[in-house]
Amino acid sequence: MKRRRARARGGSVAARLVLVALVPTVAMVHFGWSDVERQERAAAAADELRELVDLEQRVAAVSAPAFIEYLAHRGLVTIDSLGVERSVATELTGFDYVAVYEGNIAELDAVLTPLRSSDTERNLSDGRRLGPELDRLIIELDEIRADTGNLRGDSTRIDTWFQDLDDVLDDVLSTQRRLYDSNLIASSLKRYRSETASLTWVLQTAGDAARAMLNSAVIAGFHQIPIAEAEAAHQQAVVQFAGLLSDGTRADLELVTQAVPDASAITPVEVETVDVFDVERARVASALVLEEVDYLRSLDEWAGEYYAEVSTDVAASAAATRHVLDRTITVMFVVMVLVLLMVMISARSILGPLQRLGRRASEIGQGEIELDPLPVRGPSMLRSLTRTMNAMHDTLHRVDRQAAALAAGRLDDASLVESSPGRLGASIRRSVERLTAVTAELQASEERSSAIVSYATIAIWTIDDAGHVVSANSAAGRVLGVPAAEQLGRPLGTWVCKTEGPCEVVRADSSRVWIDVDHTVVNTRGGQLRTVLAEDVTERREFERRLAHQARNDALTGLPNRFAVLERLAMLSDSGGTATVLFLDVDGFKTVNDTRGHAVGDLVLVEIANRLQRALRAESIVGRLGGDEFVVVATDLPDEQAAIRLGRRLIEWVEQPYQIGDDLFGLSASVGVASMLPGDVPLDVIHRADAAVYHAKDLGRARVEVFDQEFQARVEQRAETELAIREAIGRGEIEMYLQPIFDLADERPIGAEALARWNRPGVGYVSPASFIAIAENSSLIIDLTRNMLYAACERLAAWKRADPNCSLRLSVNLSGRHLIDGDLIGDLIDVLSMTGADPRLLELELTETQLLADLAPAREVLETVRSMGITIAVDDFGTGFSSMAYLRQLSVDVIKVDRSFVSGAGLDGFDSTAIEAMVNFGRVLGVHVVAEGIEMEAQLAFVRARGCTRGQGFLLGRPLPVDETEALLFGRSIDGSAHHDAGRTVVANAARSNS
Repeated sequence: MKRRRARARGGSVAARLVLVALVPTVAMVHFGWSDVERQERAAAAADELRELVDLEQRVAAVSAPAFIEYLAHRGLVTIDSLGVERSVATELTGFDYVAVYEGNIAELDAVLTPLRSSDTERNLSDGRRLGPELDRLIIELDEIRADTGNLRGDSTRIDTWFQDLDDVLDDVLSTQRRLYDSNLIASSLKRYRSETASLTWVLQTAGDAARAMLNSAVIAGFHQIPIAEAEAAHQQAVVQFAGLLSDGTRADLELVTQAVPDASAITPVEVETVDVFDVERARVASALVLEEVDYLRSLDEWAGEYYAEVSTDVAASAAATRHVLDRTITVMFVVMVLVLLMVMISARSILGPLQRLGRRASEIGQGEIELDPLPVRGPSMLRSLTRTMNAMHDTLHRVDRQAAALAAGRLDDASLVESSPGRLGASIRRSVERLTAVTAELQASEERSSAIVSYATIAIWTIDDAGHVVSANSAAGRVLGVPAAEQLGRPLGTWVCKTEGPCEVVRADSSRVWIDVDHTVVNTRGGQLRTVLAEDVTERREFERRLAHQARNDALTGLPNRFAVLERLAMLSDSGGTATVLFLDVDGFKTVNDTRGHAVGDLVLVEIANRLQRALRAESIVGRLGGDEFVVVATDLPDEQAAIRLGRRLIEWVEQPYQIGDDLFGLSASVGVASMLPGDVPLDVIHRADAAVYHAKDLGRARVEVFDQEFQARVEQRAETELAIREAIGRGEIEMYLQPIFDLADERPIGAEALARWNRPGVGYVSPASFIAIAENSSLIIDLTRNMLYAACERLAAWKRADPNCSLRLSVNLSGRHLIDGDLIGDLIDVLSMTGADPRLLELELTETQLLADLAPAREVLETVRSMGITIAVDDFGTGFSSMAYLRQLSVDVIKVDRSFVSGAGLDGFDSTAIEAMVNFGRVLGVHVVAEGIEMEAQLAFVRARGCTRGQGFLLGRPLPVDETEALLFGRSIDGSAHHDAGRTVVANAARSNS
């Protein structure tokens, strides 16, 4: 039985050692595994990028051979249609279309075959697969080649086939790029996403230039303008692409693009008809086409080398990430194994000696003397105790031998002394000497044993059957705070509540200690004695208490943490109790950190925690979830009104001024309230209270909002609307409306602002403030902005095609999430490449708050955007919380005065100071100042008089569909001569009405 108890105690010690080791180990594994998952996602994203780059390389490889074969087909068809022998045309023009055509067949087949075999299962945007489409195109190409070989080539069929090939390849690239998420890749690889998309535009515009030059040879008419436009588009694509490259790569590209044919150096002969073979015209056009063929091949070869280099870099990055991932997992595994080994070794080194000492004490207590010495092992304290036990055993063993010798009359025993003269005297002396010797030896042994017990580091008592102390060592006096001599004869239970297991002792000086108690029963002639041993475990228990406290309390404020709050809610739910949760979020706390530093922010959080504790009754607890978020769990609130009153009281406590050093400032808070419902898990009620506090912030902050059935309905309605917005974006239901912007000095329209409008089927037009706010709170705003950018650039390109001199601009509102979290640069390159819009006519609008919320990353992105020629406007200027000094750190081109500053213009008592300050600030920055919300003639006259250079509002033009706004801008027709007059009429009419 005693051995089983010893094993149980040993198991308890081992379990505690394992627990102490596992708590930090589990924490390390948790955080380490998060890093492992992040590295795994980064490696997977790099592999996906490499796969996308390889696809772009295979598609780009088709570009040059396809254009060259197209040029050869059209040239041969034109020669055949004029009735000229091909060999004669070659001799007269110096350009062998047949040789180019036949030499290029193998090259085109060689690049189509790997594309067909590697990417056959890739989907197109309408659900078709690439493989079947390429099979169809290859069959048609064989037929076209046969017709060209038999002098029966059809130029219309050739144009259709090669356009179909371009559409299929553009479709598969666009589809794969949309599927790829660039936010997961390493920042060092993000530039390749933009570079490869821009290179696709370079290759496309090079082919368009070649096609334009070929048309000058095979189609009658004046071709210098189309050739110049195509060359300009190609040069713009090259310049934009070169701006994204490193210095070395840009230098290699410039060597290739220096060889681009100059159409002005070889002016094609323009004729009214190509029915007659004109040798001079054919020679000039053929020379021009030959130069384009050479340039296309050089550009194709350079693109292949570039894609190979990018693929190698991306593959190396993925390999490096996986190497780090493998090393992290290995280190985690090795650390865990080492920790477990150390725990096992430590447990074994402690438990083994303790069990041997316990058994030896039990054996000696039962009178067993003939025992081998205990091995001296384990920590120093245990080795010292083992040596003491062995010494005590040796002493007892000697005493036993001497007693046995005296009882047996072994006078010659070495343990006895003989020295008395005479037979009787000698016998008496020998007996006395023997008794004296035995007594002396016993006394010495007792003194040694007492010394061992007295100076032992653990408390040792012997008690009789009544529980009274017979003996106590000095350690017992230290444990109880009572001298050992004063303990004798008194019940041990006066101080020690039990003789086995943990026990709390109250000392004489009222201090408290914890001891771990054990006992052993010893049978003597005078009855039974029990030996009680106690070890002071106060420090160990305090260490365990601190570990438990750290697991459930916030390190900064000392409040219960998220785990403790959820545990409290779970206990209430399991017991069937009720509770009300108040979720408190501090308003504007980020400003404290940004302006005064995180050290001051920590002091403020501690002060808020103290105030909340003082504001609550004992039945309620307050915890910190993290950051500036606190939660109160109250069980004594009778109804919803009591919860609202408590929430307002908490806000009042938070709103009291804060004195940190010499700084005195104020804060506010928003509170969301939710009640725990039957069947709730703890996170359910937390999430409802969190949703309520966000609603409170949306309604103006510093208020209390309750999550009730109506609120639940609004949440569900919001979720339903978010899903509808996602579907509307996919189906293209959200349209672009335009509101014109006018130059107030010369009364001309200078552009328009693009606005999103949603005509929801079955519902009608949805307020922009409603659905844009929902999109802003999710990733949908990035998709919506991307669609608006594409639509705006498409209109800019259309205006430019209709009038090359058109300088009207389009402004697109940009979300702060798109600026910081999205791939804005890549999206801009995509839409500009796809539409061919002039970036100098595109303007991006961001609010002052969005710009200054993340100043450093915003500045970095906007500098890149402005380097592309795109202008930046600050929308709703004057309504933000930041000072103008911060705004001067950003490079902007336009500031737009918010409509709230314009609405009171012309009324009695209106203060114009704010608008005048904004206009002066715009002059200092050297930017345009746009007045928004002009709805009356008095407002127009007011902002013009105060120096606003531009204006927009219902008075000048409402947001209308694109075609109706274009009618206003262009005088109902898109031509470069009438739209300025139409704009002048609108502003002039408004001015005359005012006068």
